[in-house]
Amino acid sequence: MVNLFLSLLLFAQLQTPFKPADEFDLKINFTIEERPLDELYKKGNVVLLEDRLRKDRGGPLPYLRVRLTILKVADQEFRIRVLDHQGKQVNSKKVGPNVEIKIDWGFSEDIKDGMVTPEYTVLFINKDKKNVSRIYMLIQEDGTFLVNDEKRGKF
Repeated sequence: MVNLFLSLLLFAQLQTPFKPADEFDLKINFTIEERPLDELYKKGNVVLLEDRLRKDRGGPLPYLRVRLTILKVADQEFRIRVLDHQGKQVNSKKVGPNVEIKIDWGFSEDIKDGMVTPEYTVLFINKDKKNVSRIYMLIQEDGTFLVNDEKRGKF
């Protein structure tokens, strides 16, 4: 039953058109931060300790945060929902001009390794809770950053 729900949710998202690029602004904040070795274990991720220790030699790592600003709101757009790759809602708010959504994505190596979500979907819904438009962000295994299937850089 849960798989059916997720399949229907994914199908509905795929049928929703992309929000035009001139209606939003996306700022990438890439900083260097120290990651404790035990951080991923606290989040409940199953990681082979040997593999993690081989990759983690200590020291600072690149950390990604994204700030999405809505520049223009379409007539039907009433609310924003941010979903991760499993369809789990991570943020929700009423839409309006200059509304900002901050996504604290994580360490770039963890994203590329699939240890944290590689994608987010920002859905714009109407008052009847139907999808109107979407912004789809994906970081591929090679670090390529896509927004609405357009390349925006590489990490």
